Amino acid sequence: MSWIRDKLLGLRAVFFAGEELHERGALEFAGDGVTVEDDPVNKRTKVTITGGDGEAGDVDPTPDTLALRGADGELKASRVIAEWTIRFHKVSADASPDAIMLPFPISDAPGFLWTVTRVEFIPNDYLVADDANYARLTLSTRNTTTGGHVGNVAIGVTKTSGSGATSDWTAFVPVTIPFRDGFGTLPIGANNYLALTIDKGDSGDGTVIPAGVLVVVCRPWAS
Repeated sequence: MSWIRDKLLGLRAVFFAGEELHERGALEFAGDGVTVEDDPVNKRTKVTITGGDGEAGDVDPTPDTLALRGADGELKASRVIAEWTIRFHKVSADASPDAIMLPFPISDAPGFLWTVTRVEFIPNDYLVADDANYARLTLSTRNTTTGGHVGNVAIGVTKTSGSGATSDWTAFVPVTIPFRDGFGTLPIGANNYLALTIDKGDSGDGTVIPAGVLVVVCRPWAS
């Protein structure tokens, strides 16, 4: 009848190094190096805490850690930030080959230094690259206060060759939007956000950019 007790009573005993601890109604696991796994053979949950070197009270400046310090340099708080993904849905194809899209915000400013690690566009339809009739997709950063252009992150051009060329597109196959030359040497400002612009070639008739999803992978900046 032990399975009935498990269903009715839930967790009843907690062990540390083989010794039973006081019974409580809830558990919380926290700290670096903590792993929690189910142990079906012994019918218990196993928590493993690995040791480590270094001193407590400081945070390594890794790309995944945001440390908040006062004017005196004292650590006030910290939190771990994994990379995050922005998905901007272009809900319809361009109305005409020469149609453009003015800078359109696709993100907020995170409030800390950050960068972009990957930019892709997943089209809902095919596109044939053309060196005369083409479109240009530009991912740029803009300032939250002024709304002004700060810099370009990635530029994709629907040509067969040349700088930023993306070649032909296949429906639902991700197309890499290349980073501009030199991007990545400096962080994106804490008060800057991302915007997408679509414009057409300097000559020719342009081309229709189909509906699709722009995927932008971001992470905190690590110098």
